[in-house]
Amino acid sequence: MSRSPASLPSRLHNRRGRVDYIRFLLLGVVFGVYVIGNAQAQQVSRNNTQSVNPKIYQGLAIAAESIEAGRTKEGLSKLRSMFTDKLNPYERASIWSYIAYVYTAEKNYGEALKSYANVTEQSNIPEGMALSAIFAQARIHLFQENHDKTVELMQRWFNVATEPTVDAYVVMAQAHYFKGNSAEAVVQLEKAMVLVIEYNIQPKEAWLQLLRASYSDVGNVSKTIATLEQLIRLYPKEEYFTQLASMYSEPGREQQQLQVLETANDAGYLKNPNDLLVLVSLLMHNNKASKAADILEKALQNKTIESTPDNLRKLVHAYLLANEPEKALQILTDLPKLSTDGELYVNFGEAYTGLNRWQEAVDAFNLALKEEKLKQRDYVRALLAQALFYLGRHQEAEKIFKSLTKSTEMQSVATEWLKYLNTHRT
Repeated sequence: MSRSPASLPSRLHNRRGRVDYIRFLLLGVVFGVYVIGNAQAQQVSRNNTQSVNPKIYQGLAIAAESIEAGRTKEGLSKLRSMFTDKLNPYERASIWSYIAYVYTAEKNYGEALKSYANVTEQSNIPEGMALSAIFAQARIHLFQENHDKTVELMQRWFNVATEPTVDAYVVMAQAHYFKGNSAEAVVQLEKAMVLVIEYNIQPKEAWLQLLRASYSDVGNVSKTIATLEQLIRLYPKEEYFTQLASMYSEPGREQQQLQVLETANDAGYLKNPNDLLVLVSLLMHNNKASKAADILEKALQNKTIESTPDNLRKLVHAYLLANEPEKALQILTDLPKLSTDGELYVNFGEAYTGLNRWQEAVDAFNLALKEEKLKQRDYVRALLAQALFYLGRHQEAEKIFKSLTKSTEMQSVATEWLKYLNTHRT
């Protein structure tokens, strides 16, 4: 399985990043210091006693001015003109390193790879300088989807480096993940996270995204959940809340799913209409109908959720469960323009029942029962019998309740009502 890699850092392709690198490189040439990774710095001149001729430093500075001014060809020409037989390996490697960086910034990756290779070919150069060149080559190959080559280069890097970095483990993990080897990606990323904790740095969002995807691929549910929770703490976004909620969609974890979606909505992160509808349903099923109605009403008003018959009916159900029959009835009066069926009449009957408008409730339930495809017929008949009772039509109500004693769904309700009717007669 192949995946698309992340792009090279955008800072390599803007002038500000280029200027920063120029200054960094010139300091590196003078002091022999190179940064490897973004969390640790290494003094890399320990295996090198070579110095840089002041004329070389001056030439690098002149080339830097041209490149900074946007005259890249002129700057590269100046750099190449600096190569002579008198240069020591350190000076030669420094020039090639700068050339490689410029080509990378210009997205000329072929020439950049050749230039970085020229850096590593130099003898007796600082360890950090060689490692930086290897690492840069690995990043370019990763960008070009040459994942086997990336792994090869990073293994070479690890074989030399005395202090592995977070970035190095992440690049190795990316290469394995893009190759489809999520298990090895997990191994590398967990090593990276050890360093994150050790150096007390905040993990980048991209690292955690990759870790979550890798855990998911290998079927490690608990660690997928833990990583999503960390993403939510550090980089709260709707997608992380909904992904975590989906992890809790299994039977028995409804309360956790509700908590995640409710937290996301309360914090203003939940915008997707489908996710909002899931939240509304969960709230209704967990005795939070008033909040469900408020959320759905607002979403319908601001058109986040479309005013379809199904969504309006869901609002009606929420109002009825929240004991707000008048609001339910207001919605119901417009629904027949969109759809008419037995379920709609049931909703009318429920709303009239909540308002103690018993005759209208009876009429609505009778209309509903005329529909052949009506679901939960026994439930509707029980509601009808209740309305008849409150109208004083006890014999009709009793007849219906007696027939419902044979109903699996409504047997207990019917039995209780019959007991009440007998008491009422006496």
